[in-house]
Amino acid sequence: MLAASSTSTQSSASCLFLTHPLYSASKHAVEGYSQALDHELRTHGIRVTVVEPGYTKTQFESNNLQPDAKLDVYEDIRIKVTKVVNQAMATADGPDVVAEVVLQVARAEHPKLRYTAGKAAGQLQFMRSFVPARLLDTGIRRALQLETKWPSQAHCGLAIPVAVSVASAGQR
Repeated sequence: MLAASSTSTQSSASCLFLTHPLYSASKHAVEGYSQALDHELRTHGIRVTVVEPGYTKTQFESNNLQPDAKLDVYEDIRIKVTKVVNQAMATADGPDVVAEVVLQVARAEHPKLRYTAGKAAGQLQFMRSFVPARLLDTGIRRALQLETKWPSQAHCGLAIPVAVSVASAGQR
């Protein structure tokens, strides 16, 4: 049976786009959809693969839409994250790194579900596998120059608000 492979790309840095939650959510949706599609199509000899690059030098950012009104409460975060991302983009991998991985997937006799493209993406994947989530989260926030401690509760005596997202056991 002839094996075919479909590839989608997803940035492993998507978790870092704190000021772009819809972008991050769409990347996770692509990952989930790709995984489900892989299970469906594998019975027909077709594999679906997700390629997860790190920061990649492209013109992607030039097409970003800015909000009509920016919330002042996020200004400090926007400035810090923008600075870090700009620095990362200055030394980012070229698109050829991603293209090489896509070619590797296309040539693979038995392609895997996930591949990383670039050193930073590989390091993040490794850390996700072995570093406790709370420690990894703290490291990411430090790298983005963001606060790593919980805000003080002393001023109001209220519990810290938490947003909860529930996924089935088979999902990340």
